[in-house]
Amino acid sequence: MASIVVFITGANRGLGQGLVKGFIAKPDHIVIVAVREPAHSTAQALAEPPAGEGSRIIVVKYDASVEQPVFDAVKEASD
Repeated sequence: MASIVVFITGANRGLGQGLVKGFIAKPDHIVIVAVREPAHSTAQALAEPPAGEGSRIIVVKYDASVEQPVFDAVKEASD
């Protein structure tokens, strides 16, 4: 089965964090999480929720004024 790719901004808190937990628990999902600072403890904690079979998280540094990290993450998800 092909993976479903989900891109979530503001993923390290609030609604974004809840969406990450919901999607990563499902099987065959690639969840691209966009955060301002991937090294921050809240961003690193995103990898802790149990992942469904075949699911994985890709964390990207996200600045709305810079497009390239998003394109790179989508390319990584499709590999």
